[in-house]
Amino acid sequence: MDGILRPQLLALAMLLAGGAPLMAQELVHNFGEERAATTVLNFLKIGVGARAEGMGQAFAGVANDATALYWNPAGLSLLEGNQVAMNHLEWPAEISYTWLGGVRQLSPTLHVGLAYGQLSTEAMPVTTEEHPDGDGRTFYFTDQFVQATGALRLTNQFSCGLTARYVREDIMDVTMSGVLLDLGTFYRTGWRDLSVAVALVNFGGQFAPKGSWIPADGRERGWEDFSAPTVFRLGSAAHVLQAGDHQVLASAQINHPVDNLESYDLGAEYAWRETAFLRAGWKFNGGEESWTAGAGLSFERHGVGVRLDISYSDFGLLDNSRRLSTQFDW
Repeated sequence: MDGILRPQLLALAMLLAGGAPLMAQELVHNFGEERAATTVLNFLKIGVGARAEGMGQAFAGVANDATALYWNPAGLSLLEGNQVAMNHLEWPAEISYTWLGGVRQLSPTLHVGLAYGQLSTEAMPVTTEEHPDGDGRTFYFTDQFVQATGALRLTNQFSCGLTARYVREDIMDVTMSGVLLDLGTFYRTGWRDLSVAVALVNFGGQFAPKGSWIPADGRERGWEDFSAPTVFRLGSAAHVLQAGDHQVLASAQINHPVDNLESYDLGAEYAWRETAFLRAGWKFNGGEESWTAGAGLSFERHGVGVRLDISYSDFGLLDNSRRLSTQFDW
């Protein structure tokens, strides 16, 4: 296995180190923006977990907690025991997003997990040409998903994972739903604790609302279909400092979405006695998003491990977002 994987890993490391950004500037920069607004179900792009957000979402190569259900399904293989995580996010424009995930270890090499997420808005008025300020009715916008994930550790260094996710969107009486897949791999290089991870998420077919609609000309028409927000992630992480009670974890990630430019994330996490944590991150080519920061606290209570995390994300001209996460493991 090592002999087969080492050439690919060397190529991935070179890509992560600098080849991809140069190539992206030449090939992707001119065309990525033309793909904007060409996907649906875009709530699936919202990152999960205050820890990951505090590290600038450079998390595919870390992914060693229950939020691996979002970032990289192969990361579940890094967990020891069982874990449940909850995440709540207040998004700009009075949008809230709640995520719940759980992982169970069935054997030393096999983990399974379930997750549920829901994005929702407050009641909004129904507006028409005749009533631009509202006609007295209200409606809600709701996105939600449920998923099942499995991760298998094939060797002490290499793991893979697979997720099947059912997604549904409701806007008044218009409904759209379907199934998406996530594929992930995680490789521990054996050099210190350097890891290299690859994940393809939200992979699937085209989506369109059910039924038809009637425009002003009175002619019934079908809905146009669009693709899901598929993203290819390439990430790496390693501890750059381990001295007594102090550790510093650094991570980097390249994101290649189907509907925009490539983006790059950098993150770092300082840990004191694996109890108190400080985090920082930066997102490049992330639109209005730029720097992030976060903190966490880990302790044990009645034999159950507890971790509390909070993060803050700068959104430039938009409202800033805050994430709160809670995690339990046993």
